[in-house]
Order: sequence, then C-alpha cells, then structure tokens
Amino acid sequence: MTLKRFGALLLASALSVTILAGCGEKGGESAIDADATAQSVMEKGGYTEELVKQEDSVIGASYPLLDLTQVESYAVYVSGSGATPEEVAIVTAKSDSDVESVRAAIDRRVDDLKFNFQDYHPEEMPKIESAVIVQKGRTVMLAICPESDAVRELLEKL
Repeated sequence: MTLKRFGALLLASALSVTILAGCGEKGGESAIDADATAQSVMEKGGYTEELVKQEDSVIGASYPLLDLTQVESYAVYVSGSGATPEEVAIVTAKSDSDVESVRAAIDRRVDDLKFNFQDYHPEEMPKIESAVIVQKGRTVMLAICPESDAVRELLEKL
C-alpha cells in the first residue's frame, strides 16, 4: 500500500470515529431542560392556579406507570388544590427504548384525569380534551392548560 493511500485511509478512519462520537451524545439531539421548559409552559399556558412541583417520593401517585429508573430528567407540576386538571410534565427518557414507556405513563395520566374529572368537575373537561402532548427525541411533554394552542406552538418549536 502506498503512503498516499495509507494516509487517506487513516484520515477516513479518523473522520468516521469523529462523526460517530458526535452522534453518540444523546442520540445526536440537543437536551431539553425540563425545569426551564416547564417554567416557559407555565408562563404561556394561562394557568388559573399555582402548580406544585412533584418530587420523586410522590410522583408515583400521579404517574403510577412512570418508572424513574428509565428517566434521565423530569419536571412535573400538578394542580395545587386538585380542583383543576392543570398540569405540566416534561420527561426525558434515559434511552430511545425507554421513550415508549414514558409516553405510556403520560397517556395513562391523561386517561386518569379524564376519568376523575368527568363527574367531579365536568366543566374542566375541555382542558383535558385539548391536552398538549409533544415528543421531541427522548423527551415527552404534556401540558393541560387553558391556552393549549400557545403552549403547543411553544413546545413544537423546541
């Protein structure tokens, strides 16, 4: 093999390794900051009451299907009084294979809210029925709020 061919092969190998290393970082996607995104949603969403942040110790009550061992980061805020279904959830799965279970947990949460509010406060059902669920890479985002169109636009731009 000539020195020229060897140099070209070495350069091609180095370039391949560099490209693959860049792709390996979070699947090539930019990370979504869960807390900052949740704050932006709360500012745009027209929420009618203060939302309370859910910590690890209580998240299972709201999201029984959410396995925190499959979650890289999250920010979940729920109605402080429980009188409205208003909520924000930004959840990033650890891997691509975990995204489906995160999405299932969020879908289950919306179903539970529908069941709980249909007789309790039926006037709140339009908020649940217009729930915003957007997935970007490994992050699944939920917003239940009065201003769902504005929030959907915000989340889709991320």
